[in-house]
Amino acid sequence: MNNFDDLIELGKLSATITGGNQSKPDEIFKRVLDLLNVYFKADWCIIRKLDELNQNLEIIESSGLSSDELVELRSLTTSSWVYSHIVLQKKPLQVDNLNYESLFNNEIYITRGILSFIATPIIVNDRVLGSIKIYSKKPKVWKKTDMIFLNIVASQLSMTMDNYDKMNGYRADYQAILSAIIKLLEIKDKYTSGHSSRVSYYAVLIAKQLKLSMSEIKRIEIAATLHDIGKIAISDEILNKSSKLSEEEFIVVKKHSFIGATVLRSGGFCEKICETVEQHHEWWNGKGYPYGISGDMISLNARIVAVADAYETMTSHRPYHKIKSHDEAIVELVRCSGTQFCPTIVKVFLSIKE
Repeated sequence: MNNFDDLIELGKLSATITGGNQSKPDEIFKRVLDLLNVYFKADWCIIRKLDELNQNLEIIESSGLSSDELVELRSLTTSSWVYSHIVLQKKPLQVDNLNYESLFNNEIYITRGILSFIATPIIVNDRVLGSIKIYSKKPKVWKKTDMIFLNIVASQLSMTMDNYDKMNGYRADYQAILSAIIKLLEIKDKYTSGHSSRVSYYAVLIAKQLKLSMSEIKRIEIAATLHDIGKIAISDEILNKSSKLSEEEFIVVKKHSFIGATVLRSGGFCEKICETVEQHHEWWNGKGYPYGISGDMISLNARIVAVADAYETMTSHRPYHKIKSHDEAIVELVRCSGTQFCPTIVKVFLSIKE
């Protein structure tokens, strides 16, 4: 690209960041990564945030990575050479060929064919808040202007990152709201009593087994607690019907995940929580609802909640099925692995020893 093209792209990014004051931080991060991906022709783009509890750099937004790659790369720990450069030295980093970089031996990059990257810290008042990293499967692809461009983007993102925790959907004042909403739902649907808290419990177990960040686990906990919130809009007659639902009634019930996500978005909940609620009835093979998306198109958090929800439902009283034992429920999860459920999440759930 020439300098004029660079200025145009920088203008787009600047407008996305500074003009996004009506947008949530995670929405801004996603749009910025989309633009960076196009500008750099990148294979992977990752924005990380420094976790104040464990001091690791945790992924909060990415593009180009599969769900397995996301799990493997979720944390950049304090022992990492890249972490030292970005967080401790507060300096940008450019690696032109990983094949010749003796300090860099992460197997995932080698097996995925990643050969080079550039990275820079996101800093506010001399305090590192996170980082942006751009990866390529080609060696020596970076121009001098690329690092300048990335540093400018990081500088513009700094205030968005600084506001991230305040707007990320899990502040303390949400807890009272969550409790009130769930109580209302449990009064409306007698079969829901205790269901949401148990689904949340199982979902958190899975998330911890995957070693997700504390912030991600918190988002999963909230989304799992609220996953059926859209049922508030469904009539009591349908929710509490003791016989099998008619086709028309089932169509109405299937709207609850979309309704729930819409309600949460209007209430300012972070997009990852809304997305999880919206997608928790999607199937791995694309035969779920509301959109019929499949595989990695379904968010990791939604796949986690789907397995937790199914297990809890099978092992609890419902008017439309007999309670299954733990072993029977596990057999059913395994049977539906690869069709209804993500095989990786089922495998992780099976590995959890209660």
